[in-house]
Amino acid sequence: MKAFVAITILGLVAAKCIAETNVDPAIVRKLKAGDFSNEDESTQCFTLCFFREAGFMDADGNQNEKVIIEKLSTDKDSAQVKAVYEKCKNEKGATPCRTAFNTYKCYRKAVQF
Repeated sequence: MKAFVAITILGLVAAKCIAETNVDPAIVRKLKAGDFSNEDESTQCFTLCFFREAGFMDADGNQNEKVIIEKLSTDKDSAQVKAVYEKCKNEKGATPCRTAFNTYKCYRKAVQF
């Protein structure tokens, strides 16, 4: 039941961020699958919105280590999550949206979440 609730919440967050950024939902599905071929501003800002709503980042693109480790360790080994966080914590971009996009790309390359 806990996993179902989490999936439902993530779906609502994604829907909110799709509406907020006007990104094409097909691009979001590709992004979720690890396809980073579309790097336009709306895609990058969708990532920031999603991370912000999940509590992983603030609006300026600063990561929240405690929340990331806590939320991602519910179904992953916390040591593995911490290692991925350490690897990706310094990902930056020219804008907060680009920082979020680069960070997500780093996470996806490091381990499948």
